[in-house]
Amino acid sequence: GIGLLLENDMRGAARAFTKVCELQPERLDGYLNLAKTALNEGDLDAAYLNLRKCEELKKGDPQVAWVWARVRQEDGLYDDAVAAYDYVLKYFPGDRVVWRQLGRSHYLNQNYEASIRAYSKALEIDSEDREAYYHLALNYRNLGNDGEADKMEKAFDYYKIDESAAETAQKYRKEHPGANLMAQSIRIHQLSFEK
Repeated sequence: GIGLLLENDMRGAARAFTKVCELQPERLDGYLNLAKTALNEGDLDAAYLNLRKCEELKKGDPQVAWVWARVRQEDGLYDDAVAAYDYVLKYFPGDRVVWRQLGRSHYLNQNYEASIRAYSKALEIDSEDREAYYHLALNYRNLGNDGEADKMEKAFDYYKIDESAAETAQKYRKEHPGANLMAQSIRIHQLSFEK
């Protein structure tokens, strides 16, 4: 199921996670991953349904809180999302992705100062985080601080993806079919059996 979810095969992932729920209904995994799958599909009702089941099984789990935060953010309930991200950070204070998402919720709720604090925390963890620089620039622009916004945009440009690396990788993939196969979004492996 996780492999299918990572390959953006939502139907296949949902089938696999539904089977997990049938085989082990007392486990959190199936319902939590069904919630993630529903979120990726934009089906917030199904995500909420599965998250409520997760809470019945294990109330207060920080991994469930992470998905609650993502669903609340997607639903426009930014204060609820912020509360859930804050809860997750009690358990995972060094997770820059949580800090970034917290910053995003604050930004979407037009709490620019709080957003700046969250994105700055992400940069303390990873000083080359392009996404943090980008959103810091947006926050500073909204506050009218063009000087800081310019600095953040320069940092964003400095840490941009090296376009020449894609060319080098493409050449390598042409010469190595196995590596090329593994680089595809959805991989199909041919099985062969030796006697």
